[in-house]
Amino acid sequence: MANPTGILFSDPRVKPLSSTGVYQPGCYACFFTTGTTTPTNVYADGGLTVVLSQPAAGSVNPSGGTVAGSDGRFVPMYMDPGVTYRVQVYNAAGQLLEDTDPYVVPAPGLNANAATLNGVPAANYARVSRTATEITNNTVVRNQFAGVTNASAYVTATDGPTITLDWSLGNTQAVTLGGNRTMALPINAVDGEAIDLAVIQDATGGRTLAWNAAFLFPGGGAPSLSPQAGGVDRFQIIYNAALGKYLVTPSTFLGASSSVTATTVTQSGVYFNLVAAMGGSITGTPTINITVNPGVILQSLNPALPAMDLTGVPAGSTVNLINNGYIIGCGGKGADGSSASYPGSGTCIANAGNAQPGGPAILGPGTGVAFNITNGSGHIWGGGGGAGAGGTYDGVSGEGSASSGGGGGGAGGGPGGRGGGAAYILLGVTPNATDGSYGTLGPNGAPGAAGTGVTEGSGAVGASAVGGAYGAAGANGAAAGTAATGHNGAPSNGAAGGYAISLQGGPVPTFVSGGTSPNVKGSVA
Repeated sequence: MANPTGILFSDPRVKPLSSTGVYQPGCYACFFTTGTTTPTNVYADGGLTVVLSQPAAGSVNPSGGTVAGSDGRFVPMYMDPGVTYRVQVYNAAGQLLEDTDPYVVPAPGLNANAATLNGVPAANYARVSRTATEITNNTVVRNQFAGVTNASAYVTATDGPTITLDWSLGNTQAVTLGGNRTMALPINAVDGEAIDLAVIQDATGGRTLAWNAAFLFPGGGAPSLSPQAGGVDRFQIIYNAALGKYLVTPSTFLGASSSVTATTVTQSGVYFNLVAAMGGSITGTPTINITVNPGVILQSLNPALPAMDLTGVPAGSTVNLINNGYIIGCGGKGADGSSASYPGSGTCIANAGNAQPGGPAILGPGTGVAFNITNGSGHIWGGGGGAGAGGTYDGVSGEGSASSGGGGGGAGGGPGGRGGGAAYILLGVTPNATDGSYGTLGPNGAPGAAGTGVTEGSGAVGASAVGGAYGAAGANGAAAGTAATGHNGAPSNGAAGGYAISLQGGPVPTFVSGGTSPNVKGSVA
């Protein structure tokens, strides 16, 4: 006979049903869904196939089904363990004696015999103790099981621009990429639970996969996927609740395996060059993981050079930058000041010089290289642009002289511009306008101040400007006043801020985190 699934009902309150302590003939039970008066079934058999009839609540002298016999005893009544019941007991006159809600059906016990244990073959029982003879003889008992498997079928995860793994769906999952994708933060993960994920290229191939920062990979960055159509990469992922992270072990099963190379920047310095850090050359199509440790400052001292140079990586490679420090471009030079004077034998005019733009923080890896950046705890700042210098005017009929100060240097060490100087003044004095100030270096670097202009006689001078903050342009110099007569030295404009990342023809990087200000200052182009 098949194992029964029903549970035998017992009166939820064992007590006499009359004042003399005798069960009352004709009393009856009514069964409802918990919290309601909606009747629900009980059964005459453990297989839950024969439904017992039930009187309506409050009926007088009913019979059959869940009605007690003349001796006050109920017939066997089996309850469905999947239902939470409400149980009411009435006497034959229809008076309510008991109302129990909820009535939770006890869990089924094991139905064991010599051959089976809830359907488990006896050959797969486990011995947990030894006989006296076995103990005396020091016999070792080993449990061996046949035909037992814990395998679970692969579950297909939903593909889309953003993929969200659901841990509750199973420990083996697979997804076929129909485009470039981002792996989002999973849902329903349990501490210590692992899944085995197969990532498969579609018939086109070449799909990429960016990962949420909660996924941690050996070396700090995710490897490139197998690029060809049908390529398969396997990721074993286990959730660590204490860290709030998913620990990933990657491997390639079908497709060209890319080597993974890691380099870590542990000390501050200038002009980090990836090719040099990799020993002078990069071959193949590797995945390169670059980690900048917390507290590290990489800076350039020349706006023509980047703080970090990632050029020279072969097309088809992947560069993963995990930046926890500062990568800062050099500030641009401020403009030299202008001058204007009228010495009698001719004019002496000098327009303000040109300011220089700030330098880039990073030169990107270029064409055909995937570039992923985790920058939530880091900063990538282009140098500040140099400032413009003010204009000058030598006064009505040229009866004076003026020199403007130099423009301020951009944040990140940009030099200040030189102050202008008039070659000759009618009174025989050569004024010295002051130079603009240097922008300062480091995470707290500030733009340089403008120099101060000077005048003689009826000369006039326009104000020179302050250099640009990190990633920002320097301000423009101001013109001096003019009149119908006299001579002018023209002012100059401030220069642009440096790029946070100069792409060098490559694709725009994927920012896993920290892709906006204040983490990034300056253009990414």
